[in-house]
Amino acid sequence: MSDLFFPDVSNFQASIDWASLRAKTSVLAMEVNWSLTDTSLRRVPVVRSWKFTTVIWYVGILASSSPAQVASLTKSILGSLEPGEAVCLDWEANNGATPSAALRDATIEALASALEVPIPRVGCYSNAALFKAEPLTLDTWDWVASYETVEPSIPHDIWQFTDGQYTSLPASEYAPINWPGVGKVDSSVFHGTEAELQRALGLTVPVIVPPITSTTLEDGKVEYIVTVPLDKNGDGYVQTAIPFAQFEGATLQGSDPAANADDAYWHGVTEVQDRNGEVLVSVVGATERANATATVFVVTAAPAA
Repeated sequence: MSDLFFPDVSNFQASIDWASLRAKTSVLAMEVNWSLTDTSLRRVPVVRSWKFTTVIWYVGILASSSPAQVASLTKSILGSLEPGEAVCLDWEANNGATPSAALRDATIEALASALEVPIPRVGCYSNAALFKAEPLTLDTWDWVASYETVEPSIPHDIWQFTDGQYTSLPASEYAPINWPGVGKVDSSVFHGTEAELQRALGLTVPVIVPPITSTTLEDGKVEYIVTVPLDKNGDGYVQTAIPFAQFEGATLQGSDPAANADDAYWHGVTEVQDRNGEVLVSVVGATERANATATVFVVTAAPAA
């Protein structure tokens, strides 16, 4: 699996050469405000002008923060989110106090409401210890910071592996990155492609479905190979042009328990429905790895002579 790296900038980076940074990465994280303090340095229009294709705007809170006020300020800075943009709550200790998990969740909900986006589009950033003590209860994504000797074992979607100085692993691929135009800043990794990252962030992005191929079997029946993109729960569906009247059966690759006795990669079930006279293939719980694809074999009767 490929690794996708991206930098995190804030008001601590007083000067940024945006042209050089954009030439290196299409993905960026940037601080917007901390509680009721605007820390964006009016950079939101600048970031948007450079056409980063995936942006995580993040917001910090204090133990005394008002979720409604934090969300209102964030809305005033960002306006409406663009298609490739998500928001993240930075939940960590500040001035010796850590905001409660209840305040964390209330602020995530307030941000989603103010920005008029679903909750899965507002994630949460924190360190591994806090996430372990107070796991997220909302259906959204985790961005975990951990500069230890191994990647954190707690579930997470994104891993911040360095603060620009310290690094989690001695391997060269996880060393601090000297980003063109900004230098060594907090850097994170997502194990997957940018399209998979966008789906993990709850973004609505075009899904490119591989073409459906078919093979004529010895008995004249036709076997179609349908590739189904999956969400983070291992669920997905594809509308096909296969005539439902000719449908005979469907099998999810590797889902047969007898063939999967070693508890290998594939799990789940597939179903077929009649949608306007054509086969709609759906898959539920197909794999434990988020944002993958499942292969379904659909068999139809032999064409009429």
